[in-house]
Amino acid sequence: MGRRDDLVKRKRVNRKRIVESIPAHKTAKRKGPKRIGRNKNKQKQVVYTDPPHVYPPLKPDSKFAIVVKSHARKIAKVLDYDVVRYLPDQMKHYDGIIYIGPYYYDMLRTMFSFHKRYPDVRIVIWWVGTDVLRAIQPGYNAPAVKNLAFKHICVSRGLQRDLKSVGIPAEIVTMIPEVHKYRKCPLPTGRYTVAVYMPSTKTVYRWADCKRIMEKTPYINYIIYGNKGPMSGLPDNANAVGWVEDTSRQVFKKCHCLLRLTTHDGFPQSIIEASLMGRAVITNHDYPHVFQSNNVNEIVEIIKNHPEINDDVIKYYRAEYTEDRLKKQVEALWDRK
Repeated sequence: MGRRDDLVKRKRVNRKRIVESIPAHKTAKRKGPKRIGRNKNKQKQVVYTDPPHVYPPLKPDSKFAIVVKSHARKIAKVLDYDVVRYLPDQMKHYDGIIYIGPYYYDMLRTMFSFHKRYPDVRIVIWWVGTDVLRAIQPGYNAPAVKNLAFKHICVSRGLQRDLKSVGIPAEIVTMIPEVHKYRKCPLPTGRYTVAVYMPSTKTVYRWADCKRIMEKTPYINYIIYGNKGPMSGLPDNANAVGWVEDTSRQVFKKCHCLLRLTTHDGFPQSIIEASLMGRAVITNHDYPHVFQSNNVNEIVEIIKNHPEINDDVIKYYRAEYTEDRLKKQVEALWDRK
């Protein structure tokens, strides 16, 4: 995953030195004779005297804080929270932090160590998907993680049920896409077209089931997007367009419906985006106003009927997933015990 950044809302003290550990093989080459048997994975400490320009000025008058990784920079912008690195020496200056997605145990280990040293800093863990999948596996120390956090939040009802099964209570606070970018647009003319998000053919994305659905509906066009490499064995009615930067223009404008089947999922933003543009969504997970099924034959029948959504669904998503609502939900976390 590479180097991780955190988003936080500033309390006090502007630190000018940022310390981070990175793999030794990414540091400058060492002069002199090479050490015999040197471990390339050995960690070295690198000191950054000035933060990179992507980090906004810290706000000394901020009351609370939130910590997340780089993929959630836009959440920080919406909440007006600072961006800092995932380091205890920086996090200790805040009243509370929100950490998104503890995917690996070494991340949690850092949080445990941090909480032990700075117990007055409240930690909120924001569960998003893969992290929950790990949490429900045998051997995961769910009770310790439960006690680590001041609050637990997650992005969907499905993840809430998963966390509850291992004794972690979580409130639902869904991450939002840039809602203003997505507007209802006319459905395309011609053959009914279904978009399929398929970044890989691994089991988690149920490629075998999606391919069966395509083969059972030869009169339906399919746009496969998200794949970063070539896909072989595609049905004649499917076209793989690869990784796209603008899904609204390159995918959703050209389709009538979104199909997303996964073995485990959080609340993918593609479902919100497609719904905001007036596209029906077929999925095997429990999301608002979708065509839900986990059976291939049932999904084939749904597609045969050319599903559509009405304006009420679009209004729901536009009202439910807003920046103001996200701000209120996050700020309310700090007020409740």
